[in-house]
Amino acid sequence: MKPSPVFLLLFLLVLVACQGAASLPLPSETATFAPTVTPTVDIHCTDPDPSPLGQDIARTYAVSYEQVMTWFCEGYSFDNIMIALETSEATHVPAETLLQMLLEKDWETIWQEIGFTR
Repeated sequence: MKPSPVFLLLFLLVLVACQGAASLPLPSETATFAPTVTPTVDIHCTDPDPSPLGQDIARTYAVSYEQVMTWFCEGYSFDNIMIALETSEATHVPAETLLQMLLEKDWETIWQEIGFTR
């Protein structure tokens, strides 16, 4: 059963907000953002058994399992893949483009740039 898009969007917004709240600078500090994605090879990339989470994401967002795992093996977390796919459904910006933007920006900045803000 596919979760409602509203629930997923709210979940993803809370997830991003919670992650960002811990790293907000104090007023006297200058905010600097490092790239949010560091490509790494994970055990799921070489494991012959399919990743259940990768399969769920592929099913939920009607993309191929191979595409999900390609992104994952390029270093994107499953969380970021889901955020990209959910954002893509809402904005029609390709998930691949959003993930490429994530190499240099955080989700808040990306959403502002593509006009997906409150």
